[in-house]
Amino acid sequence: MLSKLLTRREQLVILFASVAIVAGSVALLFAPTRAENAIPDPVPEPAVQPVTQPPPAEASTPDTPAPPKPEEATSTKTLTIAVRGSVRMPGVYQLEADANVNDAIFRAGGATDEAELGDINLAAPLRDNTTLTIPRTAIRKMEGDRLIMTPEEAVKLVD
Repeated sequence: MLSKLLTRREQLVILFASVAIVAGSVALLFAPTRAENAIPDPVPEPAVQPVTQPPPAEASTPDTPAPPKPEEATSTKTLTIAVRGSVRMPGVYQLEADANVNDAIFRAGGATDEAELGDINLAAPLRDNTTLTIPRTAIRKMEGDRLIMTPEEAVKLVD
């Protein structure tokens, strides 16, 4: 019955189109996804060379000058960070050079109950001479269908 409705040429066109669709579907099924292509090959870590200590000053001979001593400032580098907002003891603190946001909050007495830490990366490194502001939650609590807010958070309704 189909041969009465379509010519031989139309039947071949439909057959080739069907084969092309099936072949394309199979190719997409076995093609790598973008996520697979995005994963980089693991890079081997370079070998760590041990740091050799210079010989002690007593070991130097009169002909050989003693090696220079490192300065105290380079071995005990600190960061000066101002912490403010929803922390128990806001202020300016000296932290170690490798300190992160969590260390600064801890040094400032910890976050208060009002602190909103959800959007803060606690593992982020700190930069010297910066201010870290811990935000406060805008909504204090819900009582039934009423929203209770602090005075600073109150909104003025305009008719």
